[in-house]
Amino acid sequence: MGHLHGEKHADFLFPKSIRNELVASGVAEPHVVPDSGVSFWIKGEQDLPQLIKLFRMQYDRLARKNNKN
Repeated sequence: MGHLHGEKHADFLFPKSIRNELVASGVAEPHVVPDSGVSFWIKGEQDLPQLIKLFRMQYDRLARKNNKN
């Protein structure tokens, strides 16, 4: 789904189309490894709703994918 690096940022392995959308909209930054996902920087408590939204997006995407199999 994704993982946290301490309290400062989270990484998510979204498909390229979703990654590009998140980066273009300013929600996240490209992961340091090219074409591997996004990083979301947590600057404070105000960022937690967006962080939860990203985890929810990933959960919903993977749940739909698994239900198709």
